[in-house]
Amino acid sequence: EINKPSISTASASDTTYYVTQTDGNSCESEPAAVRVIVNALPTITPQTPVCSEDLLTYSVAFSSNGTVTVKENIQGIVVANGSVSGIPAGQNITLVATSTDQCTAEAIITAPDCSCPVVEVPQASDQAECDSGQTLTASATAGNGEVIDWFDAQNNPVQDPSLSNVGMVTYFAQARNTTTNCTSAKIPVKLEIYALPEVSITDVDPVCIDASSFQLQASPAGGTWSGDVDANGNFNPANGSG
Repeated sequence: EINKPSISTASASDTTYYVTQTDGNSCESEPAAVRVIVNALPTITPQTPVCSEDLLTYSVAFSSNGTVTVKENIQGIVVANGSVSGIPAGQNITLVATSTDQCTAEAIITAPDCSCPVVEVPQASDQAECDSGQTLTASATAGNGEVIDWFDAQNNPVQDPSLSNVGMVTYFAQARNTTTNCTSAKIPVKLEIYALPEVSITDVDPVCIDASSFQLQASPAGGTWSGDVDANGNFNPANGSG
């Protein structure tokens, strides 16, 4: 029986091997040559993925000595100048490097966390005033690169968070990053306009200037007196002017 020779290699190489056969009569054949070319795999080294400013996509730079493509068929992805961009946030991809000898190597890219960072709640204060025909407008302060969005109690957007009549209303302020559109929790902001109290004074019959002091009567009780009376509403005709 003729032995069947075999050749193995663990590294890239271009080697010519020679083989002879010796039969049972100890006769040896002429050597036969075989050239074995083992091509190296291309290299592909990705860097750390980076989220886009709007957090909707991410990109990853790479170095490779082959032609790099993306294994998955995902719309919007662009491979150019040593970088893959436009990868949807949360989507893992596989980079495939292909050499001129059509050997391939792969690198799996795990999507980074592009979720919203914490947005601090805005700063705001309630407003309350006595009615003077004014209009109260809610205000709040957000951080750099953020704007305030207003909502009513039913979570409907509000363009003009104000109050012009006697009563109370609560609006809700939310900070929103203008680049990422990430938002904070909502905080309540209360506006209130107090109605002015209605006061009536009991009429006083004419008295002589030398009459004794007496107390003026008003409703509701309490309040602050002013004019030629003391703090309790006691009137001395000798001090009056009318």
